[in-house]
Amino acid sequence: MYDLGRRPPGPIDYALGPIPEEKAVKTNSYFHSLLGSDYEKYAHMDSPHGAEESRTQPPWVAIGNDYAEFVRCGAIQTSMGRVTSVNSNANTKKASVQYEGPDGVTKTIENVTTIVMATGFTPYKSLSLLPDEVLRTLEYSKTDPFAPLILDKGGSVRSEIPDLGFVGFYRGPYWGVMEMQARFLGKMWSENNGSLCETDDQKQSLRSLRLAHPDLARGQFPMGDYVGLMESFGKDLDISRSALESGNGRSGPAVPARYTFSNTQTPSTESEVEKTMGSLRDALIPGHETAQKAAASAIFRALHGTWKSSQKAGTTGCDASGTLAFYPRYPTSTAYDREYVCVETDVGSTGREQPLQNNVRFIMRLAEVKFELATSRIEIWSSNLADRLSTDRLIQVWELTPLSQEKKEEGGPIPGEYVISAKSVDSDSGVEYLYTFHFKGVSIISWECVETDTLEDKGELVSYFYTRD
Repeated sequence: MYDLGRRPPGPIDYALGPIPEEKAVKTNSYFHSLLGSDYEKYAHMDSPHGAEESRTQPPWVAIGNDYAEFVRCGAIQTSMGRVTSVNSNANTKKASVQYEGPDGVTKTIENVTTIVMATGFTPYKSLSLLPDEVLRTLEYSKTDPFAPLILDKGGSVRSEIPDLGFVGFYRGPYWGVMEMQARFLGKMWSENNGSLCETDDQKQSLRSLRLAHPDLARGQFPMGDYVGLMESFGKDLDISRSALESGNGRSGPAVPARYTFSNTQTPSTESEVEKTMGSLRDALIPGHETAQKAAASAIFRALHGTWKSSQKAGTTGCDASGTLAFYPRYPTSTAYDREYVCVETDVGSTGREQPLQNNVRFIMRLAEVKFELATSRIEIWSSNLADRLSTDRLIQVWELTPLSQEKKEEGGPIPGEYVISAKSVDSDSGVEYLYTFHFKGVSIISWECVETDTLEDKGELVSYFYTRD
């Protein structure tokens, strides 16, 4: 997401101020390519200013693993609006919540048991210790928590008061910027050189940002150009960015480990930097073990929910259809990080779905990487005959193949679409399972499983095909 290679040729400058429509469109398109079009059908809400302006206004992004799939399967239902009233009932210990939607219509949610207050942070109390004269110089605004101060040099100082510094006052989620702010203040104060912090263009950009439309021209963060901030501070501090690849310093993401003082490192910090850089290099190689570990988590996450299934027997040619649903639950063993109960239904001659006898088909488990151990893997366990929700024995461990791009019929790659395959062998029956997952962005759009008898050389036994509704 913060790849240096995505910046245009030439020096990388820090961008600040209202976001132009062209840049918003480009950023939205980029996130669309990462997520894939499948998720647009779930929990997507157009801007109250119109569907077209959803494409041209700056995106707001929250990164998480499970939310979208819970919305897809209906466990989470989303509504956009602002709460206008909460009415509680002391007898039922429940409440009703009234909210006004983007269309101005008031709606009610009944039987509310819990309300989570996610109101964010406002800076006013933390600034109250400063004298009024200082606040006036800082152009303090009591009505704009987005840009309460007008500061120089990446939000670290104000040139008229060079002995007052700010570290972390940038409303962003990354320690790298805060580390750079602290380094810059240390350099400026140790050299007693206040001229280092004069950036009239940044102050003017912040003033323009205050006047910009809050929905149409303000980004998620006032100082959202993480790459530009790291690069500009790096120049000011005479830090040479470390290269990830031989002869190419301008590739890969901007991470703090790439911006270090070469002459002040201790053995411990040097070791940590080398460890981080090594892990980053490995993660960027598609077929590397590190990338494969991430692939296991990506597959597991994207299987959540219900799939339409069809199967074809290789010897008899008989077809059948139904569904296969992956229900998440808390892991029943501390050795695993995530777990699904997998339930199968069959569509009979009536056209209605009927649960199969003993319809818990299997238990799927994910063990992720932890404590430096290469344990990231997906396992299939049979369910216990006495208690179908309990595991019985391990029957499959998936061996993942390197990720590859989906190909068109004429052989060219399809942008944003990838294939990951996995195989395993049931040690008791000798049946080999080959899985193929078709990704579009981070979503699996279809997958298949082919069973082959490897012991009795019977060839393909059954093929299963799975698609979303």
